[in-house]
Amino acid sequence: MDSEESMVPKLCLKGCSFHGSPQTDNLCSQCYKDFLKTELQQNQNRNPIDQNPLISTTNQPPKFCFTFNDPFRVNTIDTSCFSFGSTNSNNSGAAVLTNTKNRCDTCNKRVGLLGFDCRCGNVFCGKHRYPEEHGCCVDFKAIGREALVKENPVCKGDKLQFRI
Repeated sequence: MDSEESMVPKLCLKGCSFHGSPQTDNLCSQCYKDFLKTELQQNQNRNPIDQNPLISTTNQPPKFCFTFNDPFRVNTIDTSCFSFGSTNSNNSGAAVLTNTKNRCDTCNKRVGLLGFDCRCGNVFCGKHRYPEEHGCCVDFKAIGREALVKENPVCKGDKLQFRI
C-alpha cells in the first residue's frame, strides 16, 4: 500500500491544482520558475558587490602598468599587466614570436598542415618523413632501449628461496 501512495503524484505546495515533483520541491513547473526568479532577485538585491569579481573590496591601491615622474613621459612599463600569449621568462615579459616551419627540410616543398615533425627537430613532407629518407641523426634504437629499461625494471629473485 505504501508503494501505491508514493506513485500517486502530489499536488503543488502553492495550491494551484497542478502536480508537483520531488525534484522541484513539490512545486509545479510554473510555481518553481516563479520561485527561482524571486530567489535570484533576492540574491542580487542582497549584496551585488560580493558577486561581482571585478569590484575589489580590499584596501590595496590599484596596480598601474605605467609609472610617471613627468606627466608627459612614461618612465617604465610593467609588462606583467599585458598578456602576449606566450612569453619567455628570460626576456622579462617581452613577447616571443613563434616561427612555424612550413617547408620540407630536404626538398624545400611547402607542407602546410601536412608537415611531419621528426625527433631531430625538422619538418618534412610525406616523401621525406621517414628517418632513412632524410638521413636522420637520431638513434631510435637507443631511445627504444632506454624506454624498455625504464618501463621494465629488473626483478631479482630471493637467493634463499631454493636453499634447504
